Amino acid sequence: MTVDQQFNYETVLRKNIDWFLNSGIMHPADGSWGVAERIVLKEGNEALEKIFTSLPAYLEYETYAVLEHRRPDCNFQSALMFVLAAQVLRESEYQRIADNILR
Repeated sequence: MTVDQQFNYETVLRKNIDWFLNSGIMHPADGSWGVAERIVLKEGNEALEKIFTSLPAYLEYETYAVLEHRRPDCNFQSALMFVLAAQVLRESEYQRIADNILR
């Protein structure tokens, strides 16, 4: 593997955590409401009106919307990531977020 092909796992993990905390997929970012199932892009999305009618619980942002329904598998996978991140990165806040998601 060349140097260009290598990457830092800690950097990748921190970027993933940052996305969860700032994208709106987990609102509020402390995990207390769990993790929304998906994000839909708004621009050019012909199904957007049908999505908003069928799934009326959403948070709308400038270029995308977060569909607010929750699925247990999405929440469990996200909680596991935060538990492991808490251990690897030694960040106790991530453990608290995981606990909130599972609660």
